[in-house]
Amino acid sequence: MSDGSNLKILAPFDSGLNTALIEHAVKELVAEGFGNLMQLGELSQNEPQGPLLIIDGDSQRLMYKKVQELSFAPEFHLVVTDLGIETDENTGYNAEDLQLLKDGIQAECTPVGDATPQMNCPCCGWNKF
Repeated sequence: MSDGSNLKILAPFDSGLNTALIEHAVKELVAEGFGNLMQLGELSQNEPQGPLLIIDGDSQRLMYKKVQELSFAPEFHLVVTDLGIETDENTGYNAEDLQLLKDGIQAECTPVGDATPQMNCPCCGWNKF
């Protein structure tokens, strides 16, 4: 996905770990033209037109589980704690957390090719991959 313009983003804004940060990052990205916000109710009524990104605040993956219950398989899934970010209403977040999450969202939605990189072993020169 090069520009993310037809990406649908489904993220928790109600409660839980990292929700304020997720809301801030997603709203900034949407304002910048990267993706469109989607509500869970919309997903239960219509299949999204374009790829779907699910964002979860922590390893419980509650939003992902809700989407699976609706028999949808998102193209992309990001767990914010996998980026090393853990914020809540008591600790808050900073500009670095915000930028890291925005970068993580965009990176998660970037397709990678099927080619395996060639890497030389430093000790013997053999191509490992």
